[in-house]
Amino acid sequence: MGALHGAISGTMGGVVFALMFRDVLVGAGGADGAYWGIAYLVATITSPSIAAQFDSLLAILLPIGGDLLFISEAAVTATSFGGQNHPVCDIEV
Repeated sequence: MGALHGAISGTMGGVVFALMFRDVLVGAGGADGAYWGIAYLVATITSPSIAAQFDSLLAILLPIGGDLLFISEAAVTATSFGGQNHPVCDIEV
């Protein structure tokens, strides 16, 4: 049950990350935001020929990959919590 709750919370955080990251990759003013470092890393790692060929796909696939990373990270973290209820919200499932 912990993995499911982690995946749900990771989905919410991942969607926000994906939307903001896509805005940085596609929109103007990406150099001003907090995601500038990630966009710079993508620009320096990606070869110019790949970037020219898959330009429109990169702005879709990279945020989706980040979203999946958020989901898996949150699911693993929630699973390792041991299924214990948090003392603030002691809810029986």
